[in-house]
Amino acid sequence: MNETTVNKDLPASRRFWDFSVALYAREGVTSACMELQDRHGLDINMLLFCIWRGLNDPGSITPDTMHRLVAAAHLWQREITAPVRAVRRRLKVEAGHLDEAQPPQLYRKALEFELACEQAEQLVLVRTLGMPEEEPVSADGVVTAGGVGVIAHNIATYLTVRAIRLSRDDASLTTIFGAVSPQLGGAISAEFARLCAE
Repeated sequence: MNETTVNKDLPASRRFWDFSVALYAREGVTSACMELQDRHGLDINMLLFCIWRGLNDPGSITPDTMHRLVAAAHLWQREITAPVRAVRRRLKVEAGHLDEAQPPQLYRKALEFELACEQAEQLVLVRTLGMPEEEPVSADGVVTAGGVGVIAHNIATYLTVRAIRLSRDDASLTTIFGAVSPQLGGAISAEFARLCAE
């Protein structure tokens, strides 16, 4: 992301986390991610990983590798993150049954724990891919012309492996692509649409 500076001396999983936090904070990305997660069952860490690897690796993630990544992420999400998320969401609903000071404190702690679980899943993804933590990754977040195709391909491969069908012009993905690169977001969307039509 053009305006984001990432310390390239950080471990790969930390650079991935910093990239994710920066992208997630951009206008419209949070709601777009929640829409994709809640409505279509996408693992947002996997979506972000597809984008991040497209920014940092000239090669697309192969279907075999994507299967390994999805299996590792799915296990982590199902067994750890999803139950924590369910508790956090339930706390929001049940807040009226507790003392006034308890709900915000419990909710905040549950949210912090959920974020820690999400960050741990990112480490799982980095290690499943076999990236050494000290691997030199060009994590400045600048999308190159070659990265456009890799990002679109990675996401299309992820959706195929998960058997998830999104429309070629899905508004949530379009929002995220635009946040990744205001200049090349349209090109990423167009390439994604082309791949979906194949």
